[in-house]
Amino acid sequence: MITVEVKKEIVEKYERGMRVAEIARFYKKSTSTICTILKKKEEIRGLDAAKGVTRISKQRPRVLEDVEKLLLVWINEKRLAEGLAHEQQPPVVGETVSLGKTRGLEVSEDDSQELVEEHGQEPTTDELMGLHRKQQQEVMGEISSAGEKKAEESLTSSEIREMCEMWETVQKFVEKHHPNKAVAVRAMNLFNDSAMSHFREILKRRQKQVSLDRFPVKVARKERESTEPIDSSDSVSDGESRPTQ
Repeated sequence: MITVEVKKEIVEKYERGMRVAEIARFYKKSTSTICTILKKKEEIRGLDAAKGVTRISKQRPRVLEDVEKLLLVWINEKRLAEGLAHEQQPPVVGETVSLGKTRGLEVSEDDSQELVEEHGQEPTTDELMGLHRKQQQEVMGEISSAGEKKAEESLTSSEIREMCEMWETVQKFVEKHHPNKAVAVRAMNLFNDSAMSHFREILKRRQKQVSLDRFPVKVARKERESTEPIDSSDSVSDGESRPTQ
């Protein structure tokens, strides 16, 4: 990642007469990355960025974020379609721009090219899964608590347990018979994280609540048993009625 501070240094070196190729070697970056930065030298020169800042949020705060997500989605789809083969992927700049337009986003080739180069290499499958989980959490966070509670109340615990058992049966069947086990396992793990985990959490919360509800009852019973007085009249009457030898 290139910070705004470093981008300013690149612009200054270029204006002092240093060639693009020399700057690229100095910072160990591609010449296309340096050229992309120099195209925006006027905006970079006018920024007062804190040290360590890597994005020019004032310039396009939302577009770069959207392009980055599109890039990761594109890579993930390609990997799944090609059986997760470790091959060099085709150019992604044009395709991410096209994908962005189909989703109503203002995306330029410069935006996409900059993000591709800043990533340096494609994210791993685990990183993609992490991004997906993060997006799922953001989506779940937008759901109102009232609506979520109402949806949970409509499900019984026995229905959820039955559904979880059926899902385990499906997983075993797919793992046994699917021709590409690597793709199948990753897809099932993704579904586990994004869908099934929600229902398991409901069961955990309900079980925890049942335990909490039972705890005061047990404590009260023990306290009552320990404080109950012993009826001494019973022992006295027993002694009086006992015949003497």
